[in-house]
Amino acid sequence: MRNLKRVLCGVLLMATIVPSLPALTLPTTATPVIARPQLSWSDIFKWLGGEPRDSGSGGVGGRRGGQCLITPGENTTIWNTRPTFVWQGTIDTIGLRKADTTSELLPRSKPSKISQSKRSFYIRKPLQAGQTYDWLFFDKAADKEPQFWVKFQVMKESDRAPITADLRTLETTLKRQKAKKETIALQRARHFAKHKLWSDVLQEVYSVKNPSSELKGMAEKASEKLCTQSANKV
Repeated sequence: MRNLKRVLCGVLLMATIVPSLPALTLPTTATPVIARPQLSWSDIFKWLGGEPRDSGSGGVGGRRGGQCLITPGENTTIWNTRPTFVWQGTIDTIGLRKADTTSELLPRSKPSKISQSKRSFYIRKPLQAGQTYDWLFFDKAADKEPQFWVKFQVMKESDRAPITADLRTLETTLKRQKAKKETIALQRARHFAKHKLWSDVLQEVYSVKNPSSELKGMAEKASEKLCTQSANKV
């Protein structure tokens, strides 16, 4: 009896000394977070390559006078009022005028050479929304008449305005995040692709100074594909 009392006293003493242990919890398996893949220029190229080139307001490409027109495309409508003209061929003097007029809007210009056969020229003065223009090609700078011309139209302001507002919001957000200029161009290109404005997609491709190797590759693939397609239609 005395031994039983001693054992009970010992148990009570240990209970006061040792704190209660927390309840044992089994680890739970967390649901894995699937990261969204980052947008890349190759994604833009897939959108570009998957759309018809000769229909809709956003068509790109075309061939006239042995020259491959990359952007703006022939008979296309563009959002950009300060387009970069990009083509592949030997002609190196271009001009611009309003359609159905004879007065040129800017001095005939020598383009920048992107590569051995690819050329570009940037319009600094904004074009008029809703206006149709002729992109002029001259054999020689002194020629009175162009060898040929290509029509394109700047989108009406009522159609441009919603896109302009979306792009402004997009750029504000990206700049707040301190995004690089090429990243901003990539996201702008994505927005144009959603609207199937393929000439404007290419405007972004060729607008980036000091492009990454990925973007350079994208530009080469795009021009090669467009010029091959347009050559097969001739």
